[in-house]
Amino acid sequence: MDTDFIQLQLMTRLKLQLKRRLDIKMDIHQFLADRNYAQQMLQIADESEDEDLIMYALQISNNLGWLGTKSAPAKKPFFELPKRTPEAEQSLLAATTPQYIYGTRG
Repeated sequence: MDTDFIQLQLMTRLKLQLKRRLDIKMDIHQFLADRNYAQQMLQIADESEDEDLIMYALQISNNLGWLGTKSAPAKKPFFELPKRTPEAEQSLLAATTPQYIYGTRG
């Protein structure tokens, strides 16, 4: 799905839940145009005692990049295995596989 569609769907759900749970009307156009208004609405939802409102507020904040979480720099692995080509794998497999000439005994 398109990320813009998902974002708009989350905002619509937030608007409906704010109206149902807290009787607060949210203007989606103003939410999209005014960052301060959006942050106020998200703060109201975050401070509520409704799990759905809190989840919508967190998801929208995360999608907009407002949570401020920084990813840790990628660590270099302690040990790296050497990269092998398919030809090297075949030759290694052929060298380590025992040759059965006579089959099973029994």
